[in-house]
Formats: sequence, C-alpha cells, structure tokens
Amino acid sequence: HRCFGCCWLTVLFIFIFLWGCAGTYPPGQGPMDLKRGLPVFDHEIIRLLSEDPDLTDVLVLVQIPYDNLQFVRDQDTFKANYEVMVVVTDSTGMVITDHFSTFSVEEANYYQTNSQNIFARARVPLSLPEGAYDVLVEVTDLESKGRSRVASTASIDSKSGPCRLSDIILAKPGKDESDPRSFTPIVGSFLYMGEKDVFLYYEAAFNSIEPVEVQWQFIRLPSDTLKADKDTIQLNRKFCQNRIPLDLNTRIAGEYSVNLEINTKNCQQRTTKKFRIQYQDLPRSITNIDEAIEQLRYIATGEEMETMRRAFHSAKEGLFKKFWKERDPTPGTEANEQMIEYYRRVDYANQKFSTQRPGWMTDRGLIYIKYGDPSEIIRNLLPKNQRPYEIWIYHEHGIQFEFVDRTGFGDYELMGPISEW
Repeated sequence: HRCFGCCWLTVLFIFIFLWGCAGTYPPGQGPMDLKRGLPVFDHEIIRLLSEDPDLTDVLVLVQIPYDNLQFVRDQDTFKANYEVMVVVTDSTGMVITDHFSTFSVEEANYYQTNSQNIFARARVPLSLPEGAYDVLVEVTDLESKGRSRVASTASIDSKSGPCRLSDIILAKPGKDESDPRSFTPIVGSFLYMGEKDVFLYYEAAFNSIEPVEVQWQFIRLPSDTLKADKDTIQLNRKFCQNRIPLDLNTRIAGEYSVNLEINTKNCQQRTTKKFRIQYQDLPRSITNIDEAIEQLRYIATGEEMETMRRAFHSAKEGLFKKFWKERDPTPGTEANEQMIEYYRRVDYANQKFSTQRPGWMTDRGLIYIKYGDPSEIIRNLLPKNQRPYEIWIYHEHGIQFEFVDRTGFGDYELMGPISEW
C-alpha cells in the first residue's frame, strides 16, 4: 500500500474511481445483491496488537461463497480469480491508505464450485494509528467483472498503557502451525453445528514479568453461561498469542458470545465476540427451526404444517429437511435451489417490508414470497386525497395486486385480487 498524505488530486481520483466502478448502490452492494437479499461476501475488520505501541495491526478479512464467484476450467481443475480493494479514510475524508490484492481459488469438483457453504477467503493486513476510520471493501470477480462493495467503520483506540488486548477471531488451523497468525479465519460470525477444529484466537500484552490471568466465559445468549475458565499467561512488552478450543459437538443453533477479560490492580481490559451457530445444510437466514416451519405456511398443506408443529424439537429439523428434499428440483446436487430461493424471498421480505410485524408476515411479504419479483411496480406515495398505494404487476401470471397504506406507517394492506390466489 502507499500513504497519500495531502495529495488532493489522488483523493479526487479515488473518489471518482469508486463512484464510477461501484455505481450508486447502498452499502452492501451491487444490483444482484439487492435483488437476492443476500451478501455477496462477508467481511470483518479485526484489531490485533503491534510491536509498535503507537500502531494497531488490522486485518480486513473477506469470505466469499464459491457460488458467488465464476469458476473457469483450467486443465483438470476449476479456478476463480478475484480482486480485493480496501480504501481507508479518516474523519476528514482524507485517504490514509489503499490496498489492492488479487487472489485465486482452485477446486477439482465442479459441483463444489456452486456451493454456498464452501468459501474463498482473503485477508488484507494494515497498520493504523489511533483514530476513527471509514473502510471501503470492494470485491471484483475478475472473470465475470461483477463487483460488490461494503462500507463500514473502524475505531482504533490507543494501545499504550500497562496492558493491551486484541479483538477475538473465530478460526481454524492454517497451513503453517509454526506461525501463530497462520490460521483460517471464519468470517461473518457464523458457524455450523458440529464444526470441528474451531478455536478463538486473541493477543494480549502486559508490562510486567509476573504471570497474568485472562478470564473467559462462553455464553449462550442472552445469559446462559455454558463454560467459564481462565488462562494464566506470561506477558511482556511483546505480545502473547493464544488460542482457546471451541467445542461445538453438543451445541444447538442460536446466538452465542465469548467474553475475555484482564482484571488486575493496574489493568482492566475486556473484549467480546458474538457469533451464531447455524443448522447444517440450511440457508443462513434460518436461525430458529420453529420459525422456519411457520414460514412454510404459504406453500405447505395444513397436514404437513401440523405434523412439523407437533413433532418433538429433536425431530423437527429432520421433518423440515424431508419436506424440502421432496421438492428438490436437482436431487443429485448439494444445493436445493427451491429451498434457497424460498428463504431468499423470506429474508428479503424481512429486510424490506417489516413494520410492527416481521416482513414475511405482511401482505407484501406474502405476495413476494409466493410470486417473487414483480415485473413492474407502480407507486404513488403522496396521492391527492388518497392513501399511499402500490400496484405490483406480474405479466407472466397475468395478475396484479394493489396494496394500500391505511395507517401511514408503511404497513401496506392487500386490497386485491383475492379471488386469484
């Protein structure tokens, strides 16, 4: 990377370049991403310790599902190439640093290249002084030229003082076990039930020759402490790098956190990592199997709904997967495209149509989940002497639906055609 100082021409170039390449899409992303309601890639900004106490080592981590990259045949394998751009600006809008890197992944099995559960991973290392920053991360598929970007913020606190503690990273072993930072990060803060070899990585430093205790708690949110323990580590001005194994074999789907704390006479430091444990082989938006079953009400029969509702909790996941297996349009492949699309629509409805109710339970959510994207939408948000309304037209079905906002709070009610359902 390079430092720009006060070179305003370069700042102007970067600004024009970003708008010209990325379009005018909101943070998260390009047009296909908005249509899908899914992230094109996950990213995290992790603060680690530096041997220079005036700086903080920063890792910008990127994780892309294989299915979101375009693979091409290369002799006996399939390859995908992509570029990651990171631009960091300070509170005045001045570009502090930019970084461009090209990465590639290779896969022997063609069907794996269409997976949403196998990932290409990249990391961009930076070193930053204390301050508040805006961070733009952009990923470009070099084969398809598809591009998606995410804007986020990072706050770097001063790390000088009697002790320092980094952020926590979810990770798996890397290729070089002799290097403590050679790990495979799990980005996006989600894991699958039963996933193996997962650990929590953190760094700490303490200006003392005496041993120091780092206490930690593993909690199922909101307040169920599953395990509490402590590490006794010898710290010095150069930092200590440590790993905590994370056993997921007996864990159920849900929200979790790990809290790390140094609490001595001269030092108080604390950091928290929140993450989610997912159901294996199900879309990422499914975090509660009972709710996922309720969301089937638009396509399941009454008998199927009652069978799944009445089942013991331990049997519900199996019945849910059986329901979708019977509707898998490509049973010989890993992905169930119909299930993925259905819950993509549920997720999108929750993002776009939620009011006092979740979006999937609203009238617009119902129609969107059943029919997908309209061919055309006619909106009148401020009609004279009328309520705001929308008309969704589906040319391929020869049908249209009218929604009216009676309350003025964005909760649109379906006016018709009821007879066409």
